[in-house]
Amino acid sequence: MGPSSNGDRRFFRGYETLIERVEDFYADIALVFHWPPSEMDAFSLEDLMLFREEARVRHQPPERT
Repeated sequence: MGPSSNGDRRFFRGYETLIERVEDFYADIALVFHWPPSEMDAFSLEDLMLFREEARVRHQPPERT
């Protein structure tokens, strides 16, 4: 997705949540789950956000007590 006519490069402009760089979401998901971008292309916005959060949780080191 390229910029709109006013130079706006945000993704999913019609949604409440804006994603500045969808590539960052793809990279985070691929790092943890080893899925190629071709698999993630079919994700809905909700799925993309869900799997990115799951990737963050799995990759984040446990808190020390």
